[in-house]
Amino acid sequence: MRNLTLSFSILLFGSPLALAAACGGSTSSPGSAAPAASTDAGATEEASAEAGEEASSTPTTPPVATSANFGTYIVLGDSISDRGGAGPFFYDLLHQNDDTTYPSWKGHDLSTRFPGLQYVHAAVAGSITGAYGDTTTTGAPLMSAQITGLGSSYPGDILVTITIGGNDLNDHAGDAVLGLDAPEKQKFAANLKADLDALTAPGRLGTGKLYILEANIYDSSDGEGDWSKGGALCPNYTVSGTQDQTVFADWNQILTQAIAAHSGDYLFDIHTLFAGHGFNSSANWYFSDCIHPDKIGHNELRREAWRLITGESIAD
Repeated sequence: MRNLTLSFSILLFGSPLALAAACGGSTSSPGSAAPAASTDAGATEEASAEAGEEASSTPTTPPVATSANFGTYIVLGDSISDRGGAGPFFYDLLHQNDDTTYPSWKGHDLSTRFPGLQYVHAAVAGSITGAYGDTTTTGAPLMSAQITGLGSSYPGDILVTITIGGNDLNDHAGDAVLGLDAPEKQKFAANLKADLDALTAPGRLGTGKLYILEANIYDSSDGEGDWSKGGALCPNYTVSGTQDQTVFADWNQILTQAIAAHSGDYLFDIHTLFAGHGFNSSANWYFSDCIHPDKIGHNELRREAWRLITGESIAD
């Protein structure tokens, strides 16, 4: 079973090849804290990433929760939100900063800003939005199940972060590259609607106001489609930049439309945030598997999420 979040299947000469390397994930039950962050990145990767660090691209979503009084933080989605890549992981940092690794962030986290905050880590590596009824997704964890398993009386205002869609695209990218993915995109839209309808139903999670930061799908090739340059764990194949960009744009449009249709849901634009920081860049924010964030990438995810929540821009 693959535990991927942003892999991309390449269809070349009629043969689909997954841009994938299995990544382990762990799951905390809803209502319990996520496991402690751990880093498996090698020294070479981290040194290279640190040397190439640059300012991110700038998403346009304005701060959305500056007046919130959060009592609960819930993490949903796939392996970007379940130990994918190299830690410290963005959701753990958002909950409670690692003061040793990021001393300038001390006090700039949810647990400090909102004492007594309840932390619920429900994301599961490898998840897709919901069932597709096809062989490529059989047995995949479902975000719909994560939502079903949540409680109904969480305290205070409620923050939810979601990373989802990368596996949905990966599992159907062979059709996507050929422009034959209309049925899968329709199902993706229907799954998202069902998930968000359930999550945003009045009173579903508690009496507080609900704020959702929902990520779109980033592209580690930066729109070039030259996956053969991505590293040892990427396949030695390439598609055109036009094919690559069209596929990501189509699937991200579905996410954007689903977000806009649900009050309290806001775009967490990681596609823009990571643009220019793929494997073609000296400022690469991806782990060596070329699909998950590395240490810098997770910190940048935390930085953007914190800006969206508070309006604050914190420098390292």
